[in-house]
Amino acid sequence: MKAIGVDGSNPMEKGEAKLVTEDHENVVRLVSCGESSLIHKIRIFDPDDVTSERPLPERRVGEIRISGPSVMSGYWEDAERTREAFAGGFLKTGTLAS
Repeated sequence: MKAIGVDGSNPMEKGEAKLVTEDHENVVRLVSCGESSLIHKIRIFDPDDVTSERPLPERRVGEIRISGPSVMSGYWEDAERTREAFAGGFLKTGTLAS
């Protein structure tokens, strides 16, 4: 398990997870959840990116989006909810991360 220290003073407002040392006064430890498999994609996008064409660079805060063969293809008989749930082939999780 890999952990990093980031400045915990409002990273969501600043849109960035700034790395800091363990003794920094506002340090927050974040733990990596691992890596995706080769057949799945996990990317971070600006929540306003409706096409999922431009993943954010490392340490930028955005929405986690996923795609792959085990990700749902849509809601049963509900095209509107399906359109709302996806952005350019990625499922929008609604979860912010860096």
